[in-house]
Formats: sequence, structure tokens, C-alpha cells
Amino acid sequence: MRTLIVINNSPHDEGVLQYSAQIIAKSNEETTIMMIIPKKQGEGLQNAEIILAQAQDRLGINKLQKKVRIGTPAKVILEETKAGEFELLILGCLSSSRADCLSPGSSFTQIVEGVPCSTLIVREKAPRIKRLLLCDSGSEFAQSTRDFTARLANLIEGEEQITILHVMSQISAGPGIRGEQLRLDANESINAHTPEGELLERDVEELKHAGVNTDPKIRHGLVVDEILEEARKGEYDLVVIGAHIPVGWRKFLLDNIARKIVTQIDRSILIVKPKLDF
Repeated sequence: MRTLIVINNSPHDEGVLQYSAQIIAKSNEETTIMMIIPKKQGEGLQNAEIILAQAQDRLGINKLQKKVRIGTPAKVILEETKAGEFELLILGCLSSSRADCLSPGSSFTQIVEGVPCSTLIVREKAPRIKRLLLCDSGSEFAQSTRDFTARLANLIEGEEQITILHVMSQISAGPGIRGEQLRLDANESINAHTPEGELLERDVEELKHAGVNTDPKIRHGLVVDEILEEARKGEYDLVVIGAHIPVGWRKFLLDNIARKIVTQIDRSILIVKPKLDF
């Protein structure tokens, strides 16, 4: 998986390096680690080179391209990801405030929405990625999210536990959905062949075929609240959601639900973008 890692000499770097080390260890694709400094200064360039060399030692990967770029983070990262054909961007927050970090129009939002690849935002340290929460909305792009999650899980050493979550919201339930279906758990939904059960069964079978063991789960309530609660109670190391692509637009956006999840969640999150041919 062709990966771009961004560090910025901040407290987030430790977590970024821990997650990155686990993901790139088995990858045969080229990995780039980059540091961005605001202006061209001899001391700044020298310090950046030292920090990148130390980061390379931490990652334990010899085949690693190191880059120092000068400019604003949003502009540099957008240019680098579009030119380098990366599949995954790994970085920590570029703002001390989580809400400001992904507020509409912020530089961080420009990065997450503007890069053509999937983005892993590191919130915390994780010496070992063990528990993943895959949120399946049942959208037309869910296949890309499942495929990417399977590839990621196969890159990480050891046995990961992946929970596939679908939230049943009574607000968005269609007119043909009976009341009792809104109260079924995952296994009951699968056995009853409800639309949600068939979706979960398909997810389980596809990921099993890819060599990934999963545990399907249904929660009932408001989508954002239930995802945040499951992420907290399940003590997941990584939450995976899919990107939203407005019809008729050739760009990715964080819709209201995704934005709320990303800004409120207290752990690392991966936003998967499907590969589109433009």
C-alpha cells in the first residue's frame, strides 16, 4: 500500500509513527515520510532532516523516502498526494483543538476532503492495533471501504478483531420496515434475512474470503451517537468510515454525519475513499 506519512514535530508524532510502523512493515510499496516547515531557514531544514532520520529509525524501515517540504500544510499535502499517487495518508491533527481541526473551511478539512487517497487521522498512541470498528452505511461505496479494510488488516501483524457495525435508525427506516425489525440484533437480522442482515452477512462473507475474521453488530438509535458509543465502549484502536461523494461532483466531502464522527470521536479514524476513474 503506497503510503505518505506526515509528521510535524508535535506530540501527535509518536502515535503517527506507531500506527505507521504496523501498517508499512509488510508493504512492498514505497513509503514516504514527510515533514513540512513554514519557511526556508537553514536551521529549520537541518532540524527537519534530523527529526526525519530519527523517525526512520523508529519505523525500522530502510526503504523509506524522506522529504522536507516548505509551505503551508494543506497546500503541500494536496500537491504531494496528487503527484505521488498514494493510497493512504497518515497524519495527526494539525490543530490543538479537535473541533477547529475539522471545522468547515479549515486547512485540515481541505486536506481530508481534497486528497485523492484515504486518510488515517491518528488521535492516540497504539503500540498494537488489535480492535477495528468498520462502520457500514450500506452506501454504494461500501464495497471500497470493505476492500480497503481487508487489505489493511492483512498488512498488520497478528490477529485483529474487526467488528462490522450497522446502525438501525428509526428516523431513516423505510416505510416497509416493520417495528420488530428495528429491534433485532445482528444474528437475528441475518437469520431473518432482513435488508440489514443480508448486508452484514455479505460483509462477513467477503471479509472472511479475504482472510479476515469479523463480528457483525447492530445498534439502534441515532447514527452518530451509536457509532461514538460503540467506539468508546468497545475500546477500538481504529474506527473506519467511508467518504461521501456528492452526485455530479468529482470531489470528496465530509457529510454532516461523517464530520460529526470525525470531530467528536476520541480515537483514531480512517476515512476510506473509493478509487474513481475521472
